[in-house]
Amino acid sequence: MDGVLNIFRRTPAQSRAAGYSDGRHFISMYRAYLSGALQAADEEVHDRSALILCAMLLAFVAWTTMMVLVFRS
Repeated sequence: MDGVLNIFRRTPAQSRAAGYSDGRHFISMYRAYLSGALQAADEEVHDRSALILCAMLLAFVAWTTMMVLVFRS
């Protein structure tokens, strides 16, 4: 069984070092995950804001057109 990791065959210092390096790797992976999630959330907010602004622009154009047609003399 060469290459099989067995914590019971390692010294406590080796087990602690392996756990520490795995923990550091986990923290970097978790930071990358949070960074990606934040970026995706920002893109969703941006898309939603653009959609709302387009709807508001259409309402303003319709209102302006109505005012021009109503008060045209």
